[in-house]
Amino acid sequence: PVQTVLQKQSLAETSHGQRCRAMASAAPLFTRSDLRHGIRPGGGASFWDGCARSGSRQVALSLLAVACVGLLERCCFSQTAFSMPGRASWAELEKPLVMNSPVFSLATLGPDGRTNMNILTYASPVGIRPCRVWAISLYRGTKSHENFVARKTGVLQLMREQHKKLIYLLGGQSGRDADKAAGCADRGFAWRQGLGQDEELLLPGCEAYYRIVLDGELFNAGDHDVAMCRLERVFKEASEGGSGSSDADGGAVLYTAFLRERGLVSDVGRAILPAGLAQSSP
Repeated sequence: PVQTVLQKQSLAETSHGQRCRAMASAAPLFTRSDLRHGIRPGGGASFWDGCARSGSRQVALSLLAVACVGLLERCCFSQTAFSMPGRASWAELEKPLVMNSPVFSLATLGPDGRTNMNILTYASPVGIRPCRVWAISLYRGTKSHENFVARKTGVLQLMREQHKKLIYLLGGQSGRDADKAAGCADRGFAWRQGLGQDEELLLPGCEAYYRIVLDGELFNAGDHDVAMCRLERVFKEASEGGSGSSDADGGAVLYTAFLRERGLVSDVGRAILPAGLAQSSP
């Protein structure tokens, strides 16, 4: 059809050169194989020469449109001319990936002035200025939750691998039912007095201790409440010489992956009764 239109156009001399100059300048972008389907004028003349003689804007635009279509087809559908990025494939996960988090014990004071401790893995710094802010998540219905809400403060104790024997005692049992202080003492970790007489007793041998204070209201997180806390101070145990850790053999900072590998916590972070204790239980 395009060839028929070409044959019907007048070959009179007009300002066709100016009208087709833009097309001619674009000629190097195309190959004649792109323009081979019925648009080459007869008489052996090249495509662009025929366009220049035609003197028709309509024909010029029509030919340019055909040429552009051919080029677009090569760009979009030809794997040999242009490499297109592969389409990504996605798959749903049945559950979130298991994270590796540091393990803390939160020391709190009850209304009777007695210290309680738990195991806490939902703790993270979330802000720096104008003050350092941490977020912790407390399981509802626990003594630690009750104490922290009442006094609005506690001490996060960053545990070490030596404390692995305390995980079920502190995290798998309630302070209402078990004497955690006595249990820790039986395992070689008798609680020690903190920085002040009216403050929480602390677990010895931790990597660091973080005094946190509730800053605002709790946020409902389903079975947990999230507390945004201001970090008041960070400290550690000093050896008898006045510096350094009191126990150089306490191991590295305790992480949940370390506990999972030893069957002490589940993938969701719940403390598991050690096999030895399970066998001795009635």
